[in-house]
Amino acid sequence: MNVPFDRSVLRTALERMDIADIAQATIRQSGDIARMMERDTQTEFLHLEMGVPGLPPERVGVEAECAALRAGVASQYPNMFGIPELKEAASRFLRAFLDIEIAPKGCIPTVGSMQGSYNTFLLCSQLNPAKRKILFIDPGFPVQRSQVRILGIPSESFDIYDYRAEKLGPKI
Repeated sequence: MNVPFDRSVLRTALERMDIADIAQATIRQSGDIARMMERDTQTEFLHLEMGVPGLPPERVGVEAECAALRAGVASQYPNMFGIPELKEAASRFLRAFLDIEIAPKGCIPTVGSMQGSYNTFLLCSQLNPAKRKILFIDPGFPVQRSQVRILGIPSESFDIYDYRAEKLGPKI
């Protein structure tokens, strides 16, 4: 496999962080390892952890955001039922790219995945009283455990490390 850096750089970062096995590193530790390696190799990494891709925003987006701010949208809350044009666009996107039909009223944009998961946990826990428990497959996103605890939703978890490929189905 072609690796764009000397493997000793990774080993050094793991040793400095006292991590014996990178497969057991948390998402935050993985981010720290990448930052150490960037510093040590003077090579910029593409960050995909925690919603931070490390890519500059597209100019059209920056210009649209500036125009929206000049128009005063930051001084008002959006419609409590959502922005119809955004919900319509989300519905079209799901149909075009995922081949699933979701009515615009079922598209609920959020400001991030944490807000989306919080709302999803709340909704799913109320759909069927016999199926309230949430199953977390680890390693996962630790904040979600706090969310279900705050919502009072029971949960269980297991570490996927020993349940790869054909072993996963029976475990679930």
